[in-house]
Amino acid sequence: MMVREPSRAYQLRHILDSRITLHSADLPPCEAVVDAAFGHSDSSMRQALSAVRDGGTVLVQNAYAPHVFLSVPLRDVFRRSITLRGSFSYCRANGRNDFRDAIDVIAKGGDWAALMTRDRLPLKQLPQGLAALRGGSHQRPFKVLLTSDT
Repeated sequence: MMVREPSRAYQLRHILDSRITLHSADLPPCEAVVDAAFGHSDSSMRQALSAVRDGGTVLVQNAYAPHVFLSVPLRDVFRRSITLRGSFSYCRANGRNDFRDAIDVIAKGGDWAALMTRDRLPLKQLPQGLAALRGGSHQRPFKVLLTSDT
């Protein structure tokens, strides 16, 4: 009897419908945590706060829905000397979508898109990419794209 593999569409839908949770007991406390999950609840922020070490940093690069409030007592955050740093990533407002608009610009190509996508490094070379961005030469990249190592 032959067993069929699930279709790629089914696999992708299953992955996207899955909830990813962080089990902080499995990890040592982290120096820094990035909260980059779009959210209608503060669950990813609570996970980030539980995963960061005392004195660590949580970077919030997230477009939380307007009605989301942090349900963690702020006193606990400050007692642990956690730095919360916001970095708004993109938004959807007034019929516009920053992310979609950026993809459209890059897809059209041209000099600007070539400049923004020219310098690529595998993720494992992140330190080299950061060093290149800090460099002072005229060869300094405008942006470095990190790619998967595969």
